[in-house]
Formats: sequence, structure tokens, C-alpha cells
Amino acid sequence: MEDISNNERSGYLLTKRAAGHLVLEEVGAVRQAVAQIRAIVADAVTPLARAVEAQGIDPETQGDAVRSLQFADMVEQLGAYCDAELDNLECLARDLNAVVNDVIVGTPGGLKKLLAFQHTLEGRLDVLRLRLADRGHKSVVQDSMSEGDIELF
Repeated sequence: MEDISNNERSGYLLTKRAAGHLVLEEVGAVRQAVAQIRAIVADAVTPLARAVEAQGIDPETQGDAVRSLQFADMVEQLGAYCDAELDNLECLARDLNAVVNDVIVGTPGGLKKLLAFQHTLEGRLDVLRLRLADRGHKSVVQDSMSEGDIELF
């Protein structure tokens, strides 16, 4: 970045800061959507569980209730997984904003921090690529959803 003009450098840094803020806004929106889905499913579970406990319910209805509860559990697992990944992304965006702000305001060593952050980010992306490549396709196979536990995440 040393061979570019001050205006280009400022534009570059402002773009990075804007990207960090955009990521934080999008993470917030996704987090709200995940929370809404989890709440909708959770609200349906209580009456469903009561219905299963009631006497005189036919086996087919009981089976439907069990499948619905299993679906609710899968939604909860997915929601928790999404929250954890969103936490990681939010932390990364906040770190990016802090480093870029240091460079913009002229904090001593700010540019070195930015280059170190870039290096760290590249390393994290390499690890992520390897992790995703090693996952392969792990489909869940079950004859019916009326029996057994499924842990997806």
C-alpha cells in the first residue's frame, strides 16, 4: 500500500471499514431471522408436547407429534450452529473495523496491525477451506423419523 496516493489509500481504508460495518449489519439481520425461526418452532413445541401426553390420542397422531418434535430439535441444533458461526463472523468484522480505524486515525503501528490482520485472516481462510473440503457429504439416512436420535451439528 506504500506505492499508492493518500487519496487512494484513504478510499481503500474507508471501503474496508464500510465492508466491516456491512458485515455487522448483515450478521444482525441473519441473527434476527434465525431467532425468529427458533421462536416459531419453540412456540409450537409446547402445545404439541401436551397433545402427546394427553390420553386417547391415536398412534398416527402420536407419530406425527414425535416427528414434529424431532424436526423442532433439528431446527434448534441448526439455530445454535448458526449462532456460533455468526458469533465468529461478528468478531472478525469487529476486529477488522478496529484495525482499519487504527490506520485511518494514524495510530502508531496501525498499518502493521492491518497487514498482520490480513495475514491472520488468510490463515483462517486456509483452515476453513481445508475443514470444508474434508467434510464431504454426510447425509442423514433413516427409514423413519419415528425412532432414533439424530445429531446433525
